[in-house]
Amino acid sequence: MVLTAGSALVGYTGSWHWLAELLSHFFIQYWAASLLAVIVLLWAGDRRWGAASAALLCVLSFALTPYYLRAGTVEASASNTTLRVFQFNAAQNPARVFDWLEQHAGQVDVVILLEASPAFQSGIDRVQTHFPYTLTQLRDGPFGIALLSKYPLAGAETLDLIGESFPVPAAKVTVPGWAAPLQVYAIHPPPPVSGELAGLRNQYMKKLATMTAANGSAPTIVAGDLNTTPWSPWFRDFMRTSKLRDSQHGLGLLTTWPAATARYSSLLGIPIDVCLHSGTLQAATRALGPELDSDHLAVITELQWR
Repeated sequence: MVLTAGSALVGYTGSWHWLAELLSHFFIQYWAASLLAVIVLLWAGDRRWGAASAALLCVLSFALTPYYLRAGTVEASASNTTLRVFQFNAAQNPARVFDWLEQHAGQVDVVILLEASPAFQSGIDRVQTHFPYTLTQLRDGPFGIALLSKYPLAGAETLDLIGESFPVPAAKVTVPGWAAPLQVYAIHPPPPVSGELAGLRNQYMKKLATMTAANGSAPTIVAGDLNTTPWSPWFRDFMRTSKLRDSQHGLGLLTTWPAATARYSSLLGIPIDVCLHSGTLQAATRALGPELDSDHLAVITELQWR
């Protein structure tokens, strides 16, 4: 119990050091460990430590509650069209994803593929009938990105937030029935596996947050592998600055990495693949997609105009 509490507390101070931030990503696991401690300690008759574990469980439950408690139902516009966004970190492996997209094209409107190498081009060509509008930055290595859409793209550009090694495809999607085009940012900042890379990711997030905040009330989504989780202090800063909302609120946390364990239980993964949206939108549903030979699970988010 002491180790769990200490790890959670250190995670909250993650803005001080990148190693401390790594401990912020496991609040689901801390919650499960606290629940187990309560059961074991009370069964063993240790009321003192059992009560302490119960207090920790309550604190962690409070942090998780917004993701499972729906704050009322917001009625969609009468002329509303839903937009289904499929996002997937493909781990540079196009082997199965384009087969799936061909078979389920009617269930998806916008596709964001991360770690998209030049080998993805033949698959993109295959599904062009279904997704005729594209913006791609195909690269060897983990930071290529492809944005595919059923609907026209306007103002398509590739943003350079921290250097050309980490491109951010951005475009406005003209969604039928929506009052304004949807601004889409497809993202994949560097992973925080060293102090240098953690610093680059934080810089990336700061610039992106400022950019999205400047959009005001215009419909906006930021989708991709953010390489952090909702309990990171850097994630909290990003949400405050950007004014975006987490599509997981009220719909439950979807742990997407590592796929080998996350597919069995949300207790065995962490939620680093995000779809964040402006207040003009609401997430109607959010679900895990299939396993497609990657270390990530795909995510499908259904968005509506409020």
